Formats: sequence, C-alpha cells, structure tokens
Amino acid sequence: GPFVRAFAAGELATEETGGLPDVLSIYRYAAKRDTGAKQGDVAAFENAKGWNNIAGEMVLAESGDPAVRERARKRLRDRANGDAPAWQVQWARLALGRSLRLEAGNQSRTDGVIELLWVASRESVPPNVLAQALAAAAETLLELEDRAAAARVLADLESRLGEHPIIG
Repeated sequence: GPFVRAFAAGELATEETGGLPDVLSIYRYAAKRDTGAKQGDVAAFENAKGWNNIAGEMVLAESGDPAVRERARKRLRDRANGDAPAWQVQWARLALGRSLRLEAGNQSRTDGVIELLWVASRESVPPNVLAQALAAAAETLLELEDRAAAARVLADLESRLGEHPIIG
C-alpha cells in the first residue's frame, strides 16, 4: 500500500527513533523487496550488527540469493529448535515456511507448507501470524497443483479468521 511504498522510498522520518535505525533498515529492505523497489546487495547486510536478530533473519530468508536464504534458514532453525520464546519459534517457523516456498524443488516447497501448517497448528498464535501462515500454505498448495488441500486450508483460514484483511 501507500505507506509501505513511502517507507521503502525513505519518505518517513526516522531520525527521532532513538535505538530503532537498525530495525528500521531491516523493515525498509523488506518493504523495498515487497514493492519491487531497487535494494542494496543483501549479502552486505547479512553480517551487519543490527541484522543479527529474528527480524533480520526473516528478511534474509526471503533473499533473492539462494545461499543467503540457506544461511538465514539455518539460523532460523537454530532459533526454532533452541530455547527461544514461543513467539520467536512461531515467527521463525513462519519465516522458514515462507523461505522454503522460494526454492525450485517441489520437496522444498512441500517442506515449506509443513512449516506453515505447523505454525497454524499451535495454540495462541497471533491472528496475523496465523493468517500469513495459512494464506502462504494455501498459495503454495495451489502452485503445487493440490487444489483440494488448498481449498481445505482456505476453508480453515476463513473459519478461524473470517474477516481478516488477508482474506479480502
């Protein structure tokens, strides 16, 4: 939308944010990627101090560079299988699923659906995380030409989050 495009273009003031510039740079990079704007080389951010957190790992996991994606997925797996709080595990598994969807092989993409459905199967998943997981799983199942499974996932999404904007 217009806000994301303005943010990606750097039109929103960030000087007054105190300790947030690193996180804002992560979100700006993602906004640029999602709006098709020109972005810097993601490999330059991979080892940047402010990108060593779950937000940075999530963005790097959807990089156009397969090697960067794989390294980010390893960090996300370590986080998900470690002693991270439940909310970080949910976000890490969401990011793993979204990342695996970008790979060429059907097995990787199916593994991505499994990660996304794992997120959806947890209790107390925030509605926006749940919506992203189910929508991405359904979209991937359609791309894998499993229309029946995609229909079931969409029906689950509608029954659990009927009025959520992602359905719109």
